[in-house]
Amino acid sequence: GIEVVLREAESSQSEKACDAAEEGPRLSSGQTAEADGSGFSEEMKREARENLAKVLQEKQKELLRLKLQAKEKELSQLRSRFQERKVAAASGTAVKTDPSKAASEARIEESRNRL
Repeated sequence: GIEVVLREAESSQSEKACDAAEEGPRLSSGQTAEADGSGFSEEMKREARENLAKVLQEKQKELLRLKLQAKEKELSQLRSRFQERKVAAASGTAVKTDPSKAASEARIEESRNRL
């Protein structure tokens, strides 16, 4: 469910971050900075920090979007189950409920009410 989606997203982001780190800092011109024994210039360090900050911000937005998408999917599933129970209750048919699912649904309903 949601945990799998989040783990996949975090794994994907970790891989991309590792790839970017292996390539080295990139300047706005697209060239990779090389250490020449004296180290990186202050301008190169500043550009690298700015680029990393931008990448971090983009990744945080993407992660937030994925979390929201997973929550929306979960809520949609809960609404469907709720409608099924309503229909079953109206027709007099009993719907079996797993106790762990009931507790999970109660927590989700509680968090939805807080929003």
